[in-house]
Amino acid sequence: MERHEVEVENPDSLHFRSATSATLWLAGVEEEAAAWSDWALKEAINIMPTPRSEGSIVLHFIDAVGNAFEIMGFILSFDGIKRRAEKRIQAMSDLPDELAARRLEKATAAAEESRERLEEWRRAANV
Repeated sequence: MERHEVEVENPDSLHFRSATSATLWLAGVEEEAAAWSDWALKEAINIMPTPRSEGSIVLHFIDAVGNAFEIMGFILSFDGIKRRAEKRIQAMSDLPDELAARRLEKATAAAEESRERLEEWRRAANV
């Protein structure tokens, strides 16, 4: 996340030398977000910490909810990076080529699908 933040904010970033290169970079970030969300959903049981107290279901539930919100926070951070990158792309005078635009559209759809699955998992965990 920090690496992407630096790229978006760096006025001299090589990824933002043209709208096409910036769009391709953003598509890669979206693909990474989708892969991360899928991994987090698949490995949720393994990556969640053990409950603070063996006998307390309430504390275990609080831990689970906190972990779900932490995962959602990372996903929202990807969204923030995406919005700032899109603003930079729009500010450029040239347009991304068709292939880059299609790749970004496909990566964005995959990332959104992963976010929805993770959100469904989070809602199910809170029930």
